[in-house]
Amino acid sequence: MAAADPDASNLAIFLERFPVPGYADYHEMLAQEEIDIAFASGDAYRNMPQHWKVKRLIDAGEIGEVQSINLYQSTNEISGGGCQGLSVLRLFAADVDWVTGWCQGDPTDDGDQNMGGYVKFANGVDAFIHNKRTPLEGIEVLCSEGVYHSSWHSGHLWSGQAHKKLVEEEGFFDEFGNTEDWINPSGTRQRGGINSIQSAWQARSQMGYR
Repeated sequence: MAAADPDASNLAIFLERFPVPGYADYHEMLAQEEIDIAFASGDAYRNMPQHWKVKRLIDAGEIGEVQSINLYQSTNEISGGGCQGLSVLRLFAADVDWVTGWCQGDPTDDGDQNMGGYVKFANGVDAFIHNKRTPLEGIEVLCSEGVYHSSWHSGHLWSGQAHKKLVEEEGFFDEFGNTEDWINPSGTRQRGGINSIQSAWQARSQMGYR
């Protein structure tokens, strides 16, 4: 058993609790340690293909730069739906600069609980984590020339600029079966998870691991 984390302080916390070899780079860990790896994948929101389609637009500058993100994530388990929302949030931002947050109960308790907070990213993006349940759920990414919202089921993309009317990009997500049931198999996060496992296995094989 071993652990790898590029964040030295986070790695130190883990190694204090679990006395195993630690590495700053997982490639070095795989090269040095004989680890029997079992690949697994959860039913992750991050695997939803509509997120990645919008990210490609952002990376290409089609809807401007990300300015701020709202995560509407009322959940009583940070390790479940909570961490899934945070993972999608990180997809549209950069490295974290600093964080302030709160939880439902005792912050020193190891038990799962609700969360809320504010994240400042190194590239200047502001992210707000809303922990109270409202009719609006999911993630909202506000760019300089567009807005993306996903309720973890359907998705909507609007283009426009400040002080001007937003125009929805009709049919932008039709290829994924853009309904509240998300019925199109090509649009499910389960399929995305399977594709991730396949890609990871291929990359592992190319590195010489079997």
